Amino acid sequence: MPNPIDDYLAERPAQPRFEKRAAFGDILGPNFKQMATTSMREGAAQAIGQGAVGLAAAGIGIAAMKSYRALRKRRDFKEMLSLNPDLAEHQEADPLKFNAHYNSLRTMNPGYAEDPIIAGTLMRRMSMHSETAGNVLTESMESASRMRSQPGPFTIGSKISPEKDHPERWQQETTSGFRF
Repeated sequence: MPNPIDDYLAERPAQPRFEKRAAFGDILGPNFKQMATTSMREGAAQAIGQGAVGLAAAGIGIAAMKSYRALRKRRDFKEMLSLNPDLAEHQEADPLKFNAHYNSLRTMNPGYAEDPIIAGTLMRRMSMHSETAGNVLTESMESASRMRSQPGPFTIGSKISPEKDHPERWQQETTSGFRF
């Protein structure tokens, strides 16, 4: 008695065990490898070029900021001297020390150095007492930090209650608890 599997296999045409598959390059075209290599080189060259342009732009920006700060420092220094004419005498007496004092002031507290009145006051104290010039700067920094840390009369979240000063103005109380 014949086996149905043997009958099926006898009727079926013989096929090769492994078929030859097309190469990857043949599917995408004969010049695919060369085109891919060329494209990657061009892309890398563009990326390097764009990176160089970006670095150059950043360098120009940094140089521009340095120039701006130097011009600003010079302008602030001249403005301080023009509003405090007595400081010119201290500068003429010892220009290196005077300029070093201003550089220290500018480094430690740039906000004070930009204001000609405050800078003039501090420079006068540093010039008159050059042996304790560092103390003048640290005291000014401490007072600035104290002023920033202490809440003012109107801070966010504080309840305004000036009824003691002007009770006639503050009669009506709103639903939020503030008086207007």
